[in-house]
Amino acid sequence: MENKKFLGNLGEDVAALYLKRRGYQIRDRNWRFEHLEIDLVAYKDGLTVFCEIKFRTSAELVATALSKTQTRNLKHAISCYCYAHHINPEKTRLDFLAVEPIGENHFRIKRIERVY
Repeated sequence: MENKKFLGNLGEDVAALYLKRRGYQIRDRNWRFEHLEIDLVAYKDGLTVFCEIKFRTSAELVATALSKTQTRNLKHAISCYCYAHHINPEKTRLDFLAVEPIGENHFRIKRIERVY
């Protein structure tokens, strides 16, 4: 379990750096409300971007890594975040980022924008 948490944190660190290098501000990491969680909340050009991060050792698509229940919970978490932070849901999007190790301290990011 510790290794899974370590890899998850590593994936989030890599994804946050990837987004920062593209001009995004990281607003929140691991935001929680009850049992719900959002991995990263980023902001750029008036748009709040919610990011689901998956660390993968193969090039599988990240969208297949979420069950229907997980997707429903993520959408609910985003609604709660928008409400709590007075964000217009029309100025948001959800991105998936898959972080894949390709060597020591080197990673490939597969990003799927506008999942919904």
